[in-house]
Amino acid sequence: MDAGKERKTHAADWPCTDRWRCGSREHGLCIYRFGRTDLSGLYVLLGRILLCIFHSALHGWHLQNIFHIAQRPKGRAMKNLKGKVAVITGAARGIGFALAEASAEAGMKLAISDIDPAALAEAKKSLDAKGAETLAFPADVGNASEIEALAAATLKQFGSADLLFNNAGLFGTPALLWEQELADWEKTISVNLMGAINGIRTFVPIMLHQETDCHIVNVASVAGHLVQPFLGPYQATKFAMTAITESLYLELQTLDANIGVSLVCPGFTKTNIMGGEAASEPSQEEMSGGPASMIRSAMTEGVKSGLSPHDVAKQVIEAVKNDKFYVFTHPYALEMIGKRFDQVLGGTNPLLEGALKERFTE
Repeated sequence: MDAGKERKTHAADWPCTDRWRCGSREHGLCIYRFGRTDLSGLYVLLGRILLCIFHSALHGWHLQNIFHIAQRPKGRAMKNLKGKVAVITGAARGIGFALAEASAEAGMKLAISDIDPAALAEAKKSLDAKGAETLAFPADVGNASEIEALAAATLKQFGSADLLFNNAGLFGTPALLWEQELADWEKTISVNLMGAINGIRTFVPIMLHQETDCHIVNVASVAGHLVQPFLGPYQATKFAMTAITESLYLELQTLDANIGVSLVCPGFTKTNIMGGEAASEPSQEEMSGGPASMIRSAMTEGVKSGLSPHDVAKQVIEAVKNDKFYVFTHPYALEMIGKRFDQVLGGTNPLLEGALKERFTE
């Protein structure tokens, strides 16, 4: 599509029934009428929003009426993934490697990345042996320039980037919030949050320019919806991942963009997140045998008995194919999240739950 060329109007393709209203039925507006591929379309859209706010202030309409956006008439389901290019961070092991395997099985070309060059080389060797077409590019996701270099290498070798799996993550060090080392905060935020932000900032413009159906998968955690003590930095980044992924989805909807989005929230999974290259050293409080050590012990046991990365990856690929946003790989998580929101709505103070409750109240 040529830059500046207006997309087909909403009315040209289907009846327009969902409209913005501001003070009068004559002021109905549909966001699809102003969707352009250049910045002028954005200026028009912002102007319309300001106009709606002005009229609403005069006529007393609620903001929820201003920002009602018509749902997309059809999703961004990618039923056929064969020949697509998947970019996967944290791909040397665990869920990342399982995603690479599942993507290859679906016929995709792979651009895999990890901070551990040796482990990444082994992952590439394994994937190549199965017939995958693979680019291995070591990178620190917290470094924006390295993610930009990953994108450049991907485009040079494959010509496109159709799927992005922001998977890289680390667990951090269980400790009291006020005793968490600043370096641990910075490292956890760099990998778990800035890694995804760097991926979004780098690959979304590329995907928009391609104008083919694309998809971004952000791997968060059940910890992006539930809170336990002594895991402040990890949970903060996972809650933030939930927020930016939902925001990304909504923003792309307002543009009627060609990019689908999924938020993956695994529970306990058999990975090396509690050890290995990305793990943090135990804190002094942990080594003293205090409550934080009990948290690490509980998490370690949970990971050992968790779901296999292959099963998680299978659910993620199905979500991409069906344009599914929320991917909770463990059914128990939804029940726990429901209980959390019941507590919030009921004004109940936060409570310890499950095994942690037993450990701290025995």
